[in-house]
Amino acid sequence: MPFGEMTITLDDVSALLHLPMGSRFYTPGMGERDECAALCAELMGGSAARYHAEFDTNRSQTIRFGVLKTLYDDALEDHRYKDAAWIWLVNQLGATLFASKSGGYHTTVYWIWMLQDLGRVSEYAWGAIALATLYDQLGRASRRGTTQMGGFSSLLLGWAYEYLSDRVIIRRADPDYSQDQPRAWRWVTSWVGHAGLDERRVMLDELTVHDIIWILPYKKKVSSSKLRVP
Repeated sequence: MPFGEMTITLDDVSALLHLPMGSRFYTPGMGERDECAALCAELMGGSAARYHAEFDTNRSQTIRFGVLKTLYDDALEDHRYKDAAWIWLVNQLGATLFASKSGGYHTTVYWIWMLQDLGRVSEYAWGAIALATLYDQLGRASRRGTTQMGGFSSLLLGWAYEYLSDRVIIRRADPDYSQDQPRAWRWVTSWVGHAGLDERRVMLDELTVHDIIWILPYKKKVSSSKLRVP
């Protein structure tokens, strides 16, 4: 920021999304193509050749969400409920925490190794993983030639609703929100008129200290002595 560094913290993630901060972390790494196809077949059903064909169609180790829907329906029809659970997780994580720049068309599967043991999925530090993945995508999005951004954009938008003033961002409160829900649910999001990545970079570069809400968020009442100063 022009006035100094400002970032999304793990406290923000916890309050905004209510994601667990478990003990297991994940270091992303691209698996070999053959290994990735074999693991997809093992977890979600079908043959490795089917996933190789999907990778060839997409020209990357990705699976289209439409294909995931077909796999899920087939698993339910064949009473393969464990496979259906894996497919559902791949779909959910691929559409949220690990969202790609495809605009919701497909998801990468380099992180599918995390799901091998369904019994331990809840042990992962999902909140920290979401934040680290978003940091990586923000770094890529800051480059001049980048035109799209991946990562969990709902986390970024929820953070912006809490910290940016009305001059910078338009927000509308959800009248049905309750305090026990994730803080990000407090706002109603509109998909109309969202700025492109180039415009967002300019907006962030032009922020001033007066555009930031410095009062500690997530508190019902905050005294003036607890104002945060840059």
